[in-house]
Amino acid sequence: MNTIRFWLKNARSTSLPQSLLPAVLAVCMASSAAGFSLWLGLCALLGVVLAHLSLNLFDDYFDYKVKVAEFRDNLARKGMRARISKCAYISSGQATLKQLLAACLTFGGIALCLGLVIFLHRGNTVFWIAAIAAVLGISYSGAPLRLSYHGLGEVVIGIMFGPLAMAGVYYSACGQLDGQLLLISIPVGLLVANIVYTHSIMDYEPDKEVGKMTFAVLLHSKARMLLALLLLLTAAYMCIIVGVIASYLSGYYLLALLTLPQNNRPPPLPADQT
Repeated sequence: MNTIRFWLKNARSTSLPQSLLPAVLAVCMASSAAGFSLWLGLCALLGVVLAHLSLNLFDDYFDYKVKVAEFRDNLARKGMRARISKCAYISSGQATLKQLLAACLTFGGIALCLGLVIFLHRGNTVFWIAAIAAVLGISYSGAPLRLSYHGLGEVVIGIMFGPLAMAGVYYSACGQLDGQLLLISIPVGLLVANIVYTHSIMDYEPDKEVGKMTFAVLLHSKARMLLALLLLLTAAYMCIIVGVIASYLSGYYLLALLTLPQNNRPPPLPADQT
């Protein structure tokens, strides 16, 4: 039990709402469709959560392999903000790189088994959605693409936790895809991507120092960072508003506007950027 808690903590289980909430929404939307299967929907939901944990650990594994974690510790000692807890369990000797890889494969392997069960009931569509998600997830920080090092991390996260995750869970639950589901998955993906982007703004200095070309580092300017943040949020909510105006979505979806940011203070930005 202690081992499970150890790896859940290091897999950043506190970030699970990023995958869990879109998956729950997809199951709820599929519940009114013909051919709905609650148990297959729950299998898909659990598979998404376990895959999320696996990919979080893979991110640590690949970052540690290229010494990014060590660089962040050095930057922290210089007084720069950095997520110094990242990979601390490896650098402190609590776990080895081999054990980390085993944990990655364990979470991923269970998710794969659940995917196989769904595949046997729903066919090839689920396989292709899962395959695309797996390639994007590994390529987030893994060689050769290392997309998060080239300003594409937010794009990958938005696609994975929006359209791919929701389409995969929805199809698993009812055996079909729906235009309304795909439309809703876009703002969901944008909002999840916004979480990653906001963190990249706060980690601008350490990411720049270690050569990690996040979207914030790519923009390089406080004004452009804030404009991108505004556009990301605006696009998410406008998708819903336009869908309701076009009578493609129920007016109840406008309740999502209650989640609009209430605090006008932007995230901390690099003081030397204008």
